[in-house]
Amino acid sequence: MPRAILNLPLLVILMGLSSLTMYVPAAHAAIVGPMWVARPFFYGGSILLICTAMLAIATENYRPRDVGTSQLLAFVGAFFVLPPMLALPFHQAMPHLSFVDIWFDMTSALTTTGFDTFAGQAPLPNSMHLWRALVGWMGGLLILVGAGRILAPFNLGGAEIMNAKSTAQKGIQRNSSQHLVKGLFIIFPVYGAATVLLWLGLIISGETQLTAFCHALATISTSGLSPVGGMAGTNSPFLAEMLVFIVLALTLSRRFYGDSIMTTEGLHWVKDPELRLAATVIVSICALMFSSHFLALGQTDAVYGILPALGALWGFLFTTLSFMTTTGFISQHWPMAQAWSGLDNPSLILIALAIIGGGVATTAGGIKLLRAAALFTQVSRELDRIILPNSVGGRGKAARQLRREGAHLAWIYMMLISFLMVFLLLCLSLIGLNFENSMPLTLAAFSNTGPLLSLSQEAAIALVDLSILEKALLGLAMILGRLEVLALVAVLMPQAWQA
Repeated sequence: MPRAILNLPLLVILMGLSSLTMYVPAAHAAIVGPMWVARPFFYGGSILLICTAMLAIATENYRPRDVGTSQLLAFVGAFFVLPPMLALPFHQAMPHLSFVDIWFDMTSALTTTGFDTFAGQAPLPNSMHLWRALVGWMGGLLILVGAGRILAPFNLGGAEIMNAKSTAQKGIQRNSSQHLVKGLFIIFPVYGAATVLLWLGLIISGETQLTAFCHALATISTSGLSPVGGMAGTNSPFLAEMLVFIVLALTLSRRFYGDSIMTTEGLHWVKDPELRLAATVIVSICALMFSSHFLALGQTDAVYGILPALGALWGFLFTTLSFMTTTGFISQHWPMAQAWSGLDNPSLILIALAIIGGGVATTAGGIKLLRAAALFTQVSRELDRIILPNSVGGRGKAARQLRREGAHLAWIYMMLISFLMVFLLLCLSLIGLNFENSMPLTLAAFSNTGPLLSLSQEAAIALVDLSILEKALLGLAMILGRLEVLALVAVLMPQAWQA
């Protein structure tokens, strides 16, 4: 990448890349049709690229006093500036749709939330589905690079759990565009290769090229955006689910991407607290729901046979991993799994998994596994001290950091995000939205898991029918859930956070 481009403000670079990406759906629509979709994306991308070039010329000599703080502001600002920009060609191609609805959908895609904003409306052209999935994919890549190379030096995004503040402060001074490019060169090969390999695997499994490509983009970015309504709409759902399951494991820990900035140094992957907690939770929940079948035989219609049992077990395993990574794909065997379990509402377990989320500094949303591991470790240690007051915790420096300062900061984050959830719930209720709709919308927005709405109630929530204020509040909640509220604290009160 030319040095002149690297010296530009980060937000200008992101605007330029977003403008260039608009040529992808333009080319797709020009080849397969319709042309009335290709023209707005081609013209819109060209005009926005010219405007970005003019802005780049105007800011060519801009040199911030603190590069790290400038990039943090740009990273936060990207989630406010890019969605309206990404919505412009979409709105020009589909003028009958409200610009607010399209902005809401682009915010959902960029934050990898994956709300099905236009469910129940007229079907979108295939190029529009491609654009939505592509925006989600770009959002996932932005999150991966930004979390490790921008948030980590400020002890944000999960770095505060394992790293000492003194170590992180040193990283702020050396943060630069070259630092970001280095992180991009480390992460993109894995991110891009996993996307391409999954795309090819899904094509071999029987999916159409567009569906396979959108599902590959939606899986690695955990956006869950699908042109056919998820895995049940594929031509070979079981084989496709197996391939998606393998790629979803990448979102449980950042160590799979090879970037050591946000990983627990000195710990083998078998001892990684995130991976161990994820495996424990998924296996425990699957075993609990599978075994509940035998306890509910006298209360529900029994399901017998080896094949139903294996199908139910796979339905539990795939769907629990999907919701823990906040992707939200539902296995085709999930109805069988629900019938097998005999539980009145097993969907509540999936909602809890989405709130926990995946690994820190990954494309997954939620509270994050490392914070949950820190709180669990601290609780376990306190119970040990009740039984054996003179016992020693042990397990090294990393474990001490996790259950002391890490648990303290995890608790602070839990309280902040819980307060914001309650505040949004009250705001939506005061505006006039009933509690049955406000609760799933709040949980889905803050956990960045849009498919949670399909589990919340029998009648799906029509997002296009929400008021402008409701959509604005939910859009802000998606951004807060994606950036994590501590990032805004660091932006608004940098001295207080760095103290």
